[in-house]
Amino acid sequence: TNAADKLKGEDRQLVKLQVSRGKLQRAAQEAQELLSGRPWFEFLNSQFSIDFKQLDDDCKALPQAIWQLSNRVVTLNYDRVLEWAHEEPTNLCVFDNSNLTQLAEFARTSDQEMLWHLHGKIEHPEHMVLTPQSYHRLYQENAEEYYEAALSKFREVVSNKTLLFIGCSLD
Repeated sequence: TNAADKLKGEDRQLVKLQVSRGKLQRAAQEAQELLSGRPWFEFLNSQFSIDFKQLDDDCKALPQAIWQLSNRVVTLNYDRVLEWAHEEPTNLCVFDNSNLTQLAEFARTSDQEMLWHLHGKIEHPEHMVLTPQSYHRLYQENAEEYYEAALSKFREVVSNKTLLFIGCSLD
């Protein structure tokens, strides 16, 4: 509904209708098309960028606990919370699907702590997986090279590692 608030008239109603029907990907698609370009990227940034100076350090407890489980984390979140909560964020290797070198390194055994943003990062909104088209680009059989590499690596990780999914929803 926040994206709808950036629109006027019928456009606003169209996006709100999709949200009320639980069609969040379709609502995101409509909003992206209607806001297109810089206004869309500014909207995304306003929704997913966090001013960490305003947060109490107690907010770090859960993401820090996640880092205690493994030195390799895959997140579907676009934000930087897991980086912020890391004990040594400057030593953390953070990447999205467009970084083929880091994707190749992800499943290898090493002490390097890595954070893979499978659905993209707010710093690179053009790579975010949010709309039906972007989900299709990532999960289709004829994906673009960096999506194909990401999906291949994710399949490898899923088949060889134990995964724990923690909260996976826009709700």
